[in-house]
This record gives sequence, structure tokens and C-alpha cells, in this order.
Amino acid sequence: MWKEYQYDEAAFSDVALRMLTEEPPSDQVSFLDVAKFGLFTNPLPFQTNIESAFGQPPLTVYWQPEFRIEVLFWTSSVVGIHQHAFSGAFHVLTGSSLHTVWDFKCEERVSSQLLLGALDLKKAELLGAGDTTPIIAGNRFIHATHHLDRPTVTVVVRTNSEKNHLPQYSYLEPFIAYNAVHGNAGVTRRLQLLRMLNSTGRDKELLDAIKCLLDDVDHHYAFLYLLEAYKLIRDESKRSLLLSWASSKHGRLAESFRIVLDTQEQRDNIRRIDEKIGPGELQFFTALLRDVPRSGEILEIIRDRFPQEDPRTMIARWTADLARYDLSDLGLSAPSLAQPIRELLGDYEPSTSKSPVVEYAAVVS
Repeated sequence: MWKEYQYDEAAFSDVALRMLTEEPPSDQVSFLDVAKFGLFTNPLPFQTNIESAFGQPPLTVYWQPEFRIEVLFWTSSVVGIHQHAFSGAFHVLTGSSLHTVWDFKCEERVSSQLLLGALDLKKAELLGAGDTTPIIAGNRFIHATHHLDRPTVTVVVRTNSEKNHLPQYSYLEPFIAYNAVHGNAGVTRRLQLLRMLNSTGRDKELLDAIKCLLDDVDHHYAFLYLLEAYKLIRDESKRSLLLSWASSKHGRLAESFRIVLDTQEQRDNIRRIDEKIGPGELQFFTALLRDVPRSGEILEIIRDRFPQEDPRTMIARWTADLARYDLSDLGLSAPSLAQPIRELLGDYEPSTSKSPVVEYAAVVS
């Protein structure tokens, strides 16, 4: 089929979408069939990205120099907002996912590795077994998936690489695009060493190391170090000190970094609750709060998943259930969650409603 298009990469997405739709893997094999293929086929097809965290694990079931077919097993839930440097389509073999599609308008190119702009939600939907979605290389398809079942398994038919669509940006709300797969081995090793200092309780040495690194890198790598620092250092005064140091070297960008890092922290607070409560309806609720920034879409997705239920009634019940959890070990407080979220989603206007994530984060912080 692809040969009919002279192997044009721009046509591969349509070819992959057609094949996965006409011959849906979900009708033919189970995820255990695929696992047995990986365990007992000898030799296996060439396995790409053997250390990749994109899939737990990713299993290549067919490979040739132009394209490959992978089955991705997902046992952890969240894949952040990103674009791809390849074309194709993905098909849900088993499980379900909350899928969001985004638009990014670049307003300032800091470098080829770091962009500032406006990141806006275009669509939020539920994907289940049998659903197929095209993958378009580059920034015409920016998306994120939150896998709701363990495992969720996806089949991906894709080109191997399209270098004209590099770098493969990741996105953080509300306005940063950056190259997370930077390919700098030195930076990767330094990030690992920062984690080592943190895990061994060397707090002073950790702060000193980050300060020195911020003094001696470009804006893109400064952001990567600060992003890691926010994960390692929970103390707000120390975070402020780091951002103050960043301001002296990176000027006004440091304030942009602060806004993005604080927004990411709100999402991470909800993710930490999500991990504590385990799978089920509550985890579906926290997934919505974390990944869908408009209440209108949240209500529509709840209607889609539970068509016989009233979304507001379910939100009230979930919020009350969530408030019963002891989250003190996470540094969070849940008992006062119910009323703010009920008020937020009680009389919504899809075009003007406030983000439930912001309200929720304000309550639990």
C-alpha cells in the first residue's frame, strides 16, 4: 500500500490508519499472545530503543529499515504532552486511555531546543480497545495519554525516524516546548548524579551543585536542571533560592521557568494522590483533574464513560470518597476537597469555565 505513494513518509499515517482499521489487532490477538511472542520467539525481530521508557516494555514485533510495528505495554499511567518525529498510527489492543490533543503556537524561539508560546487543549477523549488514532510527525499532532487500566496495550505502526521533524518536543503547561530527549550524555549523567546526592541526603552539596550548573549552561539545560531540582527538592525556600540564582544568569526566562515549574508541581500533587489511591473510579477522576484543564470536557468524558450516570453526582461522590483518604504522608490535605470541586463543576460554561486543576491544587496545597 505504501509503495503506491512512492514510500512518501507524509502518506504513511494514512496507510497505517487504514491497515489498523481494516485489520484491527484487538479482534485477533490478546496482550498475552503478544507477551508469549516476545518471550518465546527466537530470534526476536530487531529490538530498537532497548533502554526506552516509552512502553514498559516496548516490543518490536516487525522491523525493516523504513518502518516497524511495535506493541507497547503500559503499566504506569501518564505519558506527558509530546509530539513525534515519526508518522503512523496507534491502536488500543486492550485497556483504555484518556487521550488529549493540544495546539502550540510558538511566540518566542529561545533556541532550537527551547520554545515559549501558548499551549491549548484541542480535544479530550476516551480511547478503548479497538480505537485507532493517526500519528502525524511534527507539531501538527501534539498529544498526551493517561492509561487507565493495567496493563493498557497499544499497537503502533510507524516510520523509524523522520529527521526533518527533530527535535521531538515535549510540552509543559502553560507555555513551554523543550527537547527532553536531548542526546547529551554529559547532561544525562549529571542529572543522575544530582539524584544520587539527593538519595544520600547530601542536601547542601545538592544545592551547591545545581547553583554551579545553572551558572555554566545555556537556557535549555538550565531548564532541565531546574525541572529535576523541583522533583528532588520539596522545600519552597530552597526552590526560591535556586530560581533566584537562575535569574542572575538567565534573566527574565527564570520567571517563565517558575510559572511552568509551579504548574507542573500542581499536576504532580494530583499524580501523587493518584498513585496512593490505586486503580479504580477514583483514579479515573484524578486523571481527569490532572490532564484535562477545562471542566466542560471533564463532564463530557464522564458522560462518555458512565452514560447512565449524572456527571455532577459522580463528582460529588468521588470527591467525598477522596476526602476520606489520609494524605498527610504526601504533605497534602483532602477533607476540604468536596465543596470547592462541586462549586467549580456545578454551573459550568464550557468556553469560560476555570481549570479544576488550579482549584484542586489550591485546596490540597
